Amino acid sequence: MVIKCNMMRFRHVILVFAFFICYSNVSSQNYFQQKVDYKISALLDTLSETLEVNCILSYTNNSPDKLDYIYFHLWWNAYGDKQSAFSEQNLTLGDRDFFFANEEKMGGYEQIEFKDGNRLLDFEDYTIDSKAHKDIVKVLLKSPLSPGETRDISINYTLKIPYAFSRAGYSDNLYRMTQWYPKPAVYDVKGWHPMPYLAYGEYYSEFGDYELQITVPVSFSIASTGLV
Repeated sequence: MVIKCNMMRFRHVILVFAFFICYSNVSSQNYFQQKVDYKISALLDTLSETLEVNCILSYTNNSPDKLDYIYFHLWWNAYGDKQSAFSEQNLTLGDRDFFFANEEKMGGYEQIEFKDGNRLLDFEDYTIDSKAHKDIVKVLLKSPLSPGETRDISINYTLKIPYAFSRAGYSDNLYRMTQWYPKPAVYDVKGWHPMPYLAYGEYYSEFGDYELQITVPVSFSIASTGLV
């Protein structure tokens, strides 16, 4: 009886072990991560409180799906809309500075355009539950982005820098430039993850390589991550 019991235990262990190996293989086959690389050239104008930006974004589709569109976060548009999720969260927390701010202290993307080569790409605000989020747009591709394909998208825009109501913006001669460039929403095994900008909250973003050239007044110093 002792030998029989041990054999049954041994078979049970083998079955459980085999289950985890099988489950691990399935999970690893389903996992993928998109890659987003940037080449950005920017010019800071401290008189108009704007940033002129030219950007080439290289989007690599590592998913098994064809993509007809890409959701982009234009998070600073939250600083130009007093009905944004950012504004609503601030009001809920008792912070009314942005909601009652003058227009000159607000900010966001101006004259933005997305191009695939020489072809302009149409885009529209992201809408859910009948509410349009101006800080998220759906960019429609001219042709599907196939699995394994990399597509270059040029993005040119003027960014109006807001007053520092939150983690980003200007105050005196300090410019806090966080989340200031268009960022594709994450696309994973659960699909797209468009997220509105919030004063209190975390971000879910794709990884990639960045090359940045920025021109600022000669009296300014720049603090950043990465290699200079």
